[in-house]
Amino acid sequence: RHGGGWLIDHRDPAAAYAQILRICEDQAGYREVAEQANLDRIPSTREMGQRYDLVYRRALRRDRSVVASEPTAPLRWADRNVLRMGLFALGHGDTRPGSTHVRCLSRLNHPLVRDKVVSTEETIERFLDEVEERDLLMVQRNAVPADLLESFLDAVTERELPVVFELDDNLLEEKALPEVSAHYRSVAESLRVLARASAVTTVTTKALEKVAQRHAERVEVVPNMLDERLWI
Repeated sequence: RHGGGWLIDHRDPAAAYAQILRICEDQAGYREVAEQANLDRIPSTREMGQRYDLVYRRALRRDRSVVASEPTAPLRWADRNVLRMGLFALGHGDTRPGSTHVRCLSRLNHPLVRDKVVSTEETIERFLDEVEERDLLMVQRNAVPADLLESFLDAVTERELPVVFELDDNLLEEKALPEVSAHYRSVAESLRVLARASAVTTVTTKALEKVAQRHAERVEVVPNMLDERLWI
């Protein structure tokens, strides 16, 4: 997968041990193979931490795996009671808009939510390039670029992933956007496409619900709330 390394048969410990010794003794061959390796697609420490978090949370919720019928067959979860969500959110680091923290990050990291959903931030490039195990996706506003939306929706359909479209303002109708919002006016059509394709669109207010219902099949009001962890 990463362009270098060796495959060792773990089912025969003696043969595996002998192969490891041969690899270590061939210094020139080791350097040649090591130089071919790359770091593409290796998870960050944050992503690895999120995966460990998912494992422990499943264990705490008494989730159990089923032994595969064949040694090479993947394990299947008997009861996937902790959902794995891929999150497409706006901004990076200190450049995130406030809505990203209020509507996505803080909410998904709340203890009452993390027992049920473990979220991992996605990039559109990585999502299209490799198939990570996910149960659903959340897309905030136009976090998926308009020019890649068709490819994104094709991948979503192929992988049978439900999409939650998160919207905290009326970005669906050009007439509601001021002239200074030229960027959002230019992507309004792509946002309408995303709303129609999503399993559910979440909005902040009843007024915005009425707007979204003109473009989405299912709309749910999820109001902004104070995070008690900031005040108590």
